[in-house]
Amino acid sequence: MMKKIIGLVVAVATVGATVLVATKPTMKVGFTGNASTWDAAKAQAETENKLFFVDFDASYCATCRNMEQSTYMDNNLANFMRQNVVAARVDVQDFDGVMLSQQYEVEALPTMLIFDSKGKLVQRLVGFQSASNLLKLMQQAQTVAPTPVPVVEPERAKVVQPLAKDEPLPNNNSNNNSNVAPNVSPSLFGMPEPKTAPTSPLGLFEIVVTRAQRSGYSVQVGAYNNYETALDQADMMRELYGQKTILCVDKNATETIYKLFVGVFPTRDEANKFHGVLRKNKMNGLVRDLNSI
Repeated sequence: MMKKIIGLVVAVATVGATVLVATKPTMKVGFTGNASTWDAAKAQAETENKLFFVDFDASYCATCRNMEQSTYMDNNLANFMRQNVVAARVDVQDFDGVMLSQQYEVEALPTMLIFDSKGKLVQRLVGFQSASNLLKLMQQAQTVAPTPVPVVEPERAKVVQPLAKDEPLPNNNSNNNSNVAPNVSPSLFGMPEPKTAPTSPLGLFEIVVTRAQRSGYSVQVGAYNNYETALDQADMMRELYGQKTILCVDKNATETIYKLFVGVFPTRDEANKFHGVLRKNKMNGLVRDLNSI
């Protein structure tokens, strides 16, 4: 999605007059981490005995922009977080963001997670949160680690002028200001949900596993922390496109990740053409050089 430049005003009164440029104020709450630095930010919070706060965001999320103009501009919240919190913002449209969205079952935006100083998830918040409510929950998380993790329902958002015609902010008369992420699946770049896994493991299965050569180009369409889900998606992609599927087994700091690649092409141009076919079918992915994996 093309990013829009919002809030830029240029005024020229007369020839030789000073040009005035007004830009959107910077949020007072600072986010120092993102999807690619998740592990480092979480480790920093544990080392410094601070909370770890994560805000899942996307460019199309109007409620997220609303919180930027209200919640994250609050002095009390900003001062508390500066001293007691390591904060990260995850874009669910990024590749690493897709994987984290799957891992933490993010289905609506904004979704916010609060981890205590030991790295334990203690709060899950969905929808608009005021500065006072967010501050109260963070203060509670410093001393209390509730089990199970509660879900905090959205608050009624303050009325803020829309930022763009195609991104209207939430209406105060609405009962739910959450933005369901239209292109974020728990497992794929906007692909259909996985087929339902068989309820019984009984039966005969043929499994052929060979080590793939690190040559050519392919399109990575997903990353999973569940082996059965990865196999099920691989089977679906073979049926849909008749292309070879490859699983790359990798590990991060805490778990094994199964990355799914579809098609093996001798040139990047051919891989890009196949990627174009996927995009026409409302699917997405990343063209990757297999030699670099």
